[in-house]
Amino acid sequence: LAVSPDETFVLSSSLDSTIRLWSIHFQRTLAVYKGHSGPVWDVKFALLGCYFASGAGDRTAKLWSTNSVYPIRQFVGHLADVETVEFHPNMHYVATGSSDKTVRLWQVINGDCVRIFFSGESPLKSLRFLHGGKYLVAASVNGIIFVHDLAKGGTHEIVDRSGTSKNLTSMAISSDDVLLGIGFLGGEIELLNLKKIVSTSMKSFPQMTQEENRTHSSQYLCTKYTSPSRDFLSLNFTYSNLFITVA
Repeated sequence: LAVSPDETFVLSSSLDSTIRLWSIHFQRTLAVYKGHSGPVWDVKFALLGCYFASGAGDRTAKLWSTNSVYPIRQFVGHLADVETVEFHPNMHYVATGSSDKTVRLWQVINGDCVRIFFSGESPLKSLRFLHGGKYLVAASVNGIIFVHDLAKGGTHEIVDRSGTSKNLTSMAISSDDVLLGIGFLGGEIELLNLKKIVSTSMKSFPQMTQEENRTHSSQYLCTKYTSPSRDFLSLNFTYSNLFITVA
């Protein structure tokens, strides 16, 4: 689900390959968008609520306008399902994360791919831009966090010190870019110091080895919440930084 910036509309994506636009006020469907040939895994509104992006099981992402039931741009290049999409704050770019274990950055104006980042050995689960737009944070299903520097092309990798894989379900960034929240199956949430992560990531360069660009999450940990009887499926920070979880 995605809520429009003015909180008047909701987008829903489905296994039936369609996207639906709903009116919150009237509580009914306003439009059905068709264009994907596989399940639609993610939808996101742009800051200008008349545009949105989608990622699907047909290995493509698409750009849409709410005024047309057909896509206005198609982003092709991934080798597996596109699991997550995210707009750059300036809305000139769309980022996509895929089961092919790559993140791609696309130009909105012409659909060209301008950056490719490789993200380990696990499918991508979630993407978030920091509000300045210089860094893209990517979370993989096995719990590894990647901080991609869009200008330099460097990638900083954050792993669990135990070396064990965790089933990551969701990621959220506070409105002031200070905290990074990550949720896992098995009832665990970690809040990491994002400002410290970014400061470390500024020292990462493409020519450095993977080991040199890797640190452990324990050195950024602010707090941890555990509830073994629950699986945390969704996390979100409000504009006032109220931390909301869905389990």
